[in-house]
Amino acid sequence: MPCTLDLSMQEQVSVKALLTALEDHFERIESLVIETDVASSLPDALDLLGSGSEIPRPALSRLGRLVLRCNADDSILQPLPGSLPRQPLISGLPLHRALTTLYIDGRNLLEILRSSKSDPSGRVDSEMVFSCMPMLKTIGVNNLTRCVDGFSEELIHYFFIVILPSFQNLATLTLESINFEQPQYPDLSSYDDLEDTLTTVPAPLVSLSLPLLVFKYTGRESIGFVLKCIGRPHTIILDGCFLSSPTPPSSSFPELSVSCSRLVLANIPSDFDRSLPGLIAQWDGEYLELIRCPCIDDDFWCHLVTLLSSVAGKSKSEEVGHCGKIPEQTSAQERVRENRLLRHLRSLRAIDCPNVHPDALVVFLLELRRGRSQATRGEHALEELVVGGEQSVKLELPVQRRWLRNLVSKTMGWSS
Repeated sequence: MPCTLDLSMQEQVSVKALLTALEDHFERIESLVIETDVASSLPDALDLLGSGSEIPRPALSRLGRLVLRCNADDSILQPLPGSLPRQPLISGLPLHRALTTLYIDGRNLLEILRSSKSDPSGRVDSEMVFSCMPMLKTIGVNNLTRCVDGFSEELIHYFFIVILPSFQNLATLTLESINFEQPQYPDLSSYDDLEDTLTTVPAPLVSLSLPLLVFKYTGRESIGFVLKCIGRPHTIILDGCFLSSPTPPSSSFPELSVSCSRLVLANIPSDFDRSLPGLIAQWDGEYLELIRCPCIDDDFWCHLVTLLSSVAGKSKSEEVGHCGKIPEQTSAQERVRENRLLRHLRSLRAIDCPNVHPDALVVFLLELRRGRSQATRGEHALEELVVGGEQSVKLELPVQRRWLRNLVSKTMGWSS
């Protein structure tokens, strides 16, 4: 532990020395990126943006990108307050029209949100700190968990319900290492105005035009909470996320439902409870991309075929013929009866997925085509199929390539 503390202190000293060396150049800086091992080594975002600094500094007037990221949070846990503490009114924060990218750690985010609380009712005034960054296109948050100093469910709700919808130019939201239980709405009986605020927020809470929503190293429960707060993005990327559990599903670890046009699953090593087929079968999008996912194997396609078979009205005996066992009846199978996957999926890409084999994929595509031919008289399963990358399985037989070409209407590529 002393060694860790020494390293942390050294990191803090290094960051302070860096900022001191840059002070004379603040007015010329267009991009400032500081990445540390622990959160306590990061500078205060409010200080850099021009509020709360005890020592006057030149303004970062040309700053277009501010990144304050840490690998881990080292907060010392404190008892959570019964209500949000009132903070002094912030004044004099300069307007940062050039700032288009803001990526901060959870501690800095919570500090900004607390500092935004200004009027006696405790209401979050989105015209304060965040309104000084009107041109933000990309917002990122890293290491936001219940262990971060000052964590409050009220602040979390206000960030998603009040702050994010206020950015008209928001194009990308990235959430990395987010971990909090799906919170219930806090008791706001002492804030009469806030009860009206929560009930009058229109849905969707964030514009449907949000092009990109990225989750990294985040659990299924936290992803589910965020998706309930945000309207349908164009693209959702789940990178290194924890989408399954080694224990059986329960009410405290619910199934995940995703709605977007393009879904990217990247760096998903395992699928303990086989929840991914249900996730894909319920998804209503058109473009599916799988990148470095060892869990996408023959069993994955088999379970997906079973779900599609149940949608098409096959009997259990027919399903046994596909996968060798009778599937368990789940709520996922009930919801997939809406036939979303059969209606919408147009493109499938599997890049560096070492366990994607052509025979199992052909069975899935045949089932996809069969279901579509019943509904729309389509002759093909997909418009595009691409399997590639150094780790991908190679096609061994010419007949495999012919089968795949017959099932795809436009582009079929399989690295050889």
